[in-house]
Amino acid sequence: TIEKVVLGIREKDGDIPLVVVYDSLVGLPAQQEMERDYQDSKALGLLAGAFSSCFRKFTPFLSKYNFCCIFTNQLRENPGERFGDPEYTPGGRAMEYYSSLRLRLRTIKDDGVGKVDNEDRIKIKGRLIKTKVALIPLGTTFEDYFIVRKGEFDKVIDLVFFAIERGLIVQRGSWYEVESFEEKFQGYEKMLEFFRVVENLDKLRTLILKSLKDTRGGK
Repeated sequence: TIEKVVLGIREKDGDIPLVVVYDSLVGLPAQQEMERDYQDSKALGLLAGAFSSCFRKFTPFLSKYNFCCIFTNQLRENPGERFGDPEYTPGGRAMEYYSSLRLRLRTIKDDGVGKVDNEDRIKIKGRLIKTKVALIPLGTTFEDYFIVRKGEFDKVIDLVFFAIERGLIVQRGSWYEVESFEEKFQGYEKMLEFFRVVENLDKLRTLILKSLKDTRGGK
């Protein structure tokens, strides 16, 4: 269970920052649900009831051992819904109530701009559904890319592409210019080689954080 994993880590490493990711809630059937017949109507609410009692105990555990837990869930569609949003998340409303932050993510069509060989891009669009941790208006949307190269997520490409999106790296034809670095690169690959040096990547990360801070008005 998550509790045993967290306790084991805390005993060894003390108060290090800890994030636990559980993928996914819909893949966690209740024991009673497994024992009942799938046509039994009483089994439909068992998962929601299990989540409700679980999170009542789990929330104090989060606070006591000071860690963050991220749960993923699925979006499903209710075919009988004629008015309002037909999409819902399985497991009842316990997660909606106990969560501090909720994001609704979906993949969208990639325009393919700047894509190179042996690289896959997953473009997502997110929408803020609930927040208790930041003064951000509900309904705020954002778009981002996850860059996958040779079957693995590439953090360098991810940061570089985000910098291009923010205008921190300017592309003119096959040339890329980073004004803050006073550097120019001919070709995408040469630019990546430059930022694969740890010191250069740290400078780019600092530049991105400064840009985001300025966008939020210094907060």
